[in-house]
Amino acid sequence: MATALAERRQRVLHLARTHLGMDVAWLSRFTGGEQLIVQADGDLAGIGLEINCGTSYEDSYCARVLTGDLPSVIPRARHDPRTRDLPITARLGIGAYVGVPVSRPDGSAEGMLCCVSRSAQPRLDDRDARFLQLLARLLEESDDSALQAAAADEEQARDRSRTRMLRALAAREVQPVFQAIVRLHDLQVVGVEALSRFDRSLGTDPAQVFSDAGQLGLGPDLELVAIERALEQLADLPEGMRLGLNASPQALMDPRLTARLLDERGDRLCLEVTEHAPVRDYPTLVRTLDGLRAEGVKIAVDDAGAGFASLRHILQLRPDSIKLDLEITRGIAADPVRQALAQSLLGFARSLQAELLAEGVETGEDLQALRSLGVDLVQGYLFGRPGPLAQAVSTKESRR
Repeated sequence: MATALAERRQRVLHLARTHLGMDVAWLSRFTGGEQLIVQADGDLAGIGLEINCGTSYEDSYCARVLTGDLPSVIPRARHDPRTRDLPITARLGIGAYVGVPVSRPDGSAEGMLCCVSRSAQPRLDDRDARFLQLLARLLEESDDSALQAAAADEEQARDRSRTRMLRALAAREVQPVFQAIVRLHDLQVVGVEALSRFDRSLGTDPAQVFSDAGQLGLGPDLELVAIERALEQLADLPEGMRLGLNASPQALMDPRLTARLLDERGDRLCLEVTEHAPVRDYPTLVRTLDGLRAEGVKIAVDDAGAGFASLRHILQLRPDSIKLDLEITRGIAADPVRQALAQSLLGFARSLQAELLAEGVETGEDLQALRSLGVDLVQGYLFGRPGPLAQAVSTKESRR
């Protein structure tokens, strides 16, 4: 009976983790002021936890969910003001979280069913919490039939999603748009960043579409198509301007992508290493980037100041450009703490002989504050929303 119960729990945990696209799912029990991990699916060790390992209940997300201080779904834990400064966020490297209680017959919480990802998962919403609540009820019951039906439905939905994504990749259904990168001291456009937009059949939120592709095992394929579509317009970019391209560490490990980048003039490209998932092999990534650097490609790191992962990227990759996270940029004119943090990161960038680019600039006041601090480059809606290349390269400050 105990073996059957463990097998049932394992199927529930696996279904929870794969359905939500997370790194680990676990079942915990509350005991003696601790949260004890009873069973898990996925890379539990990767976030520093172990089976039958107790952690402080008081410090946990779970305790705060039960008291109503946190929602059940936290798509961007390192950006959410309710969680970004909690010690457990940094200690476990939490990028996204979903957790619901598992109840005793009297309705009190016996423990939690939780899913955690080390990277942000912007697609998560209340529907995922409701799905996890369904699975939590299955853990409270002994009947497997509902679980089997849910697993079958999930498999069919995944097959449909994968087929839809493969068709989009075959048809190259990625529309590149561009946003100006502006030199702050004279407000001249010196480059553009390429971004992607998609047909409604894939979804209107680009971050979610890339996340969905990753969960389907097609993340690098989608990134390659997006980069190829952007490179098709490189010939139309005025001489002297750089084209910024986004690529995850996983995509950069794909030889197809590096070969495609080496087909172009490296001195026209800036490669922005994004944070979709943790890097497990920095030495290989560094060798790949060094090969691109040798051909003139500049390397940038995104979201500086947003969390430990971006700082680890900077320390390991020694980028040519560091992008100041928009959570620091927005409202910086009226916030001495944001100013102090930006000033510290600017000094850090100078020590690496790197540029500091502030993204998310939307007001003239924030622009002036960044100029006073000595920031090199800026990007944001103040200079126009992402659009056609011709619009981006001719953009003017919109506050006039």
